[in-house]
Amino acid sequence: MADVPTRLYLGQPGTAATTIYTAPATVGSYVVVRGVHIANTTTAAATITLGIGGVTAAVAFYFNVSVPASGALDWTGMLVLAPGETVQSIQGTALALTVTASGISGP
Repeated sequence: MADVPTRLYLGQPGTAATTIYTAPATVGSYVVVRGVHIANTTTAAATITLGIGGVTAAVAFYFNVSVPASGALDWTGMLVLAPGETVQSIQGTALALTVTASGISGP
């Protein structure tokens, strides 16, 4: 079966650790995070952390990154999620950042 393009998340994470995506727990299924777009909709810089299974430095793939005022950042790569694994996020300023995460999924 072919890979299926999938939007994993669209929204504004909280100022406390927030699960923004949970991979299906089905054995043999897979999800690969391929890109994350972060838009700052305010006139002040704001920070964000994204991680696999948490938001600590040990599991973060974006840690306390500053997004410029009225700016945006893009992350691209390949993060394979195990069945049931989560992507979590936390932002430093309520309602400042909008996150869109995309990837591919399969059986």
